[in-house]
Amino acid sequence: QVGHLFKTFKAPKKDGKKYYGEVSILLDENGFIEFLTFKKRSGHAELDEAVYNSIVEAKQLMLPRNPALRKAMTTRPLTSNYSDDDMAD
Repeated sequence: QVGHLFKTFKAPKKDGKKYYGEVSILLDENGFIEFLTFKKRSGHAELDEAVYNSIVEAKQLMLPRNPALRKAMTTRPLTSNYSDDDMAD
């Protein structure tokens, strides 16, 4: 499902510097993104904005049928990281 979050990701161009960021989302009981926050911004405003926009555009994740996994995905924030490796050459 992480791939779905970044389906519309529009990577900024690499500039030779190193960046690393983390973003967390919380899903509602239907898989819709209810809350989005940066745990750590990367230090590159365009990269952070591209990550934010891509997640907002994703809107919803498919939740598993397994009740325990479903509950875990809707009661705990899901965190993903990104870095300069995600930027375009």
